[in-house]
Amino acid sequence: MDLYEAIEKGDLATVRRLLGEGDDPNQLDLFWLDSFWSTPLDKAAQKGYAKIVRVLLEAGANPNLTDWNGIAPLHVAARKGHAEIVRLLLEAGADPNQADRRGDTPLHEAAKYGKAKAIQVLLEAGADPGATSEDGSTPLHEAAWQGHAGAVQRLLDKGANPNRRNCYGYGNTPLYVAAQEGHTKVVQILLKAGADPGLTGEYGNTPLHEAAWQGHAEAVQRLLDKGANPNRRNCYGNTPLHVAAQREHTKVVQILLKAGADPGLTDKDGNTPLHTAAERRYSGIVRALLEAGADPNQRDKYGGTPLHVAAWKGHAEAVRMLLEAGADLGATDKNGDTPLHLPAWEGHTKIVQILLEAGADPNQADQRGGTPLHLAARKGHTEIVRVLLEAGADPNAINSEGDTPLHQSVQALLEDETGLNAPDWWGSNPLHEAMLQERAKVVYTLLEAGADPNRANQKGQTPLELAVERRGKVLELFLEHPRSRAKALLALAGR
Repeated sequence: MDLYEAIEKGDLATVRRLLGEGDDPNQLDLFWLDSFWSTPLDKAAQKGYAKIVRVLLEAGANPNLTDWNGIAPLHVAARKGHAEIVRLLLEAGADPNQADRRGDTPLHEAAKYGKAKAIQVLLEAGADPGATSEDGSTPLHEAAWQGHAGAVQRLLDKGANPNRRNCYGYGNTPLYVAAQEGHTKVVQILLKAGADPGLTGEYGNTPLHEAAWQGHAEAVQRLLDKGANPNRRNCYGNTPLHVAAQREHTKVVQILLKAGADPGLTDKDGNTPLHTAAERRYSGIVRALLEAGADPNQRDKYGGTPLHVAAWKGHAEAVRMLLEAGADLGATDKNGDTPLHLPAWEGHTKIVQILLEAGADPNQADQRGGTPLHLAARKGHTEIVRVLLEAGADPNAINSEGDTPLHQSVQALLEDETGLNAPDWWGSNPLHEAMLQERAKVVYTLLEAGADPNRANQKGQTPLELAVERRGKVLELFLEHPRSRAKALLALAGR
């Protein structure tokens, strides 16, 4: 049995014998080199064998010898919370502030794992509670992040700064990380010790933003009780109310509103929390905000209201609530779109029906003259086209490009090449139909796109033959178009 095996088994007698026979207490065993415990002292400290640690130290083991990560036996003992071994190592000359390759001291390790007794021993030996790791975190950051209330209190009692910012983590304070993780008791301890709830961290968020984002209602309440500002904006213009709404934390939203959060404040894009909730289908949040006085007609920087957003996303319940709260059916955004235009484009039939029943104008045009019917036809939403027509939508309305909804429907058809010559039950294709309705512009568009003027229906009629029969402008198009001109002339000659 070698020295490492004896330590692993806690065999004190064998350890004494091997050391007496000349085994080196500072030897590095290659088997352990890639782990935490590169020396016999590391191994004994990790296992918690205080008597073996004492024997190794008496035999000359170096308490400051580190492994390849810079981790000393004191780091290991502190991490494991072996307070007696921590004391033995310190008495043997271990450096309480020795940092590993990441800048962590033994106090960082003890704080990270909530080892209060080890923390006390280290602090009494001169461990620095303000020591920072490579990311600027102090032991207090570590304890707060992990929610170790006892460790936090001991560090504060020894002068740890509750407002110290780290660096790699964007300047976050211990209060920030505790709020982020929802450690309410730690939040209370830090606030009592003078932690500033207004200090910002990552993205300009305050601890209140973080607690609200994560839905930690109790932490939110404690922060508000200590003066946290519910209307503070981060670098994106979001308030705690925005972020709570984004994550559907209804209880947090209610707490913030009760504390004076303003539902009318906007982010950088002009969105209110109501816009956010309407977009994300969060009915409970929409209701809470409206009951608190949120304006259903407040516009974002693109001119959109919450009703625009809810209609666009197909959120029927939110649409109904907004309408009941007085949302304007005729409000237009910067493109001239009403709330009815958006679901007509997106294919939300139910929303279209709700808006029409509430009195939306099916013929209100956007800046390019497009009505909801144009948009539905353009996207091929047949059911919505039917609903709009039944509600009085004008099938002959012309947009700024001179197109009717039918033209828009044809344009959609052209983009789907498989449907260009597709026959119906009677064998007629879109060109037959356009010819029968004498839609000259549609006929020309179909011919340009490659529609076949010589494909016959079940009656044996081709679009070209129908044109010859009817003559007029449509026939002129067939005569002018290079794909049909020759056969059109032959057909006329045959007549």
